[in-house]
Amino acid sequence: MTANEFIACYASKTGIIEISFGEMTFGQRFFMYIKSAHVELIPSMRSYVREFMSRDASGTEGYLSSLGLIPLLPADHTQEARKAILLKPLTVDELNPR
Repeated sequence: MTANEFIACYASKTGIIEISFGEMTFGQRFFMYIKSAHVELIPSMRSYVREFMSRDASGTEGYLSSLGLIPLLPADHTQEARKAILLKPLTVDELNPR
């Protein structure tokens, strides 16, 4: 986020709801990159992904929100958590910005 975007955001009193619904043009999407070769080599990799994508961690009331993570809407969180836990590869379309 640039300084001007921050000032505009602060002045508009933008909140989590506006950001979650994608109404803001700034900000970065968070992607967790997991190398498939590491999944079998690192025993706790699957557990880490499950914990990170749990509602307790990255859900609407999750503990990561106190660290600055803007949670996905509940329906989106469920869908993305399922893909992450299954270690489904990202598509090019998913990597493109909004």
